[in-house]
Amino acid sequence: MAEAYSFSLLVELENHDVPKVQNKLIKYFQSKKSHGGDCLVEVSNGQRAVVRFRTEEARQKVLGKQVHEIKLDQGVLKLTVRLPPDGVTSSQETPSAVNSGKPNTGKLVENKFSFTTATWPR
Repeated sequence: MAEAYSFSLLVELENHDVPKVQNKLIKYFQSKKSHGGDCLVEVSNGQRAVVRFRTEEARQKVLGKQVHEIKLDQGVLKLTVRLPPDGVTSSQETPSAVNSGKPNTGKLVENKFSFTTATWPR
């Protein structure tokens, strides 16, 4: 599923204390306001997010827009949007994702486990 959303953008948020910021970013980047489209959003500690679009066209349209802002009850959340550094993928950046655009979608959590092997005495 993640392969279908392979056109990433890095988003830096001006304000770090926005409740439900992941949902707000999904709604914004899927709307005509951002010029975006179908996407996944992954938030890292409230300061950064990786938005992964299904199409290159959507990513380019978002990059082409000069100003990205989300109007909130308590003011305006300003966003800085840019291409991620080479070799950085969203799974390296952030711990979880919310599949956007689909109702009743839960968080996709990647669990990493390390195992050690032991030999039992005979």
